[in-house]
Amino acid sequence: MQQLQTVDADTLLYEPIEKPSFVVDGLIPTGLSLFCGSQKIGKSWLMLKLCLCVSQGIPLWDMQTLEGDVLYLCLEDTFCRIQDRLFRLTDEASGRLHFAVASCKLPVTRRSYRAA
Repeated sequence: MQQLQTVDADTLLYEPIEKPSFVVDGLIPTGLSLFCGSQKIGKSWLMLKLCLCVSQGIPLWDMQTLEGDVLYLCLEDTFCRIQDRLFRLTDEASGRLHFAVASCKLPVTRRSYRAA
């Protein structure tokens, strides 16, 4: 069984800790984020806009983005629908933005859920 790891306040005050980086400044940190909400409220449109901005390194509204490669798993869409939406949002897309409309199942093992 693992022991609980703690740190005392004095050490924490003076320990240099790297601050998290953000994909969208102050809004979305790097790593896995889930974006959930009711149906038909514009989640897919917002994510497509976000992906476009990050892939081009341009601000999302007034928030800076960290330019990088983007994989958008739009598993409830078709390439035709995505293309139509892209045309509505931009006439310049980045080669850093990639789409997938299907994915294989990832194997899940008991080990995946154990504490590291």
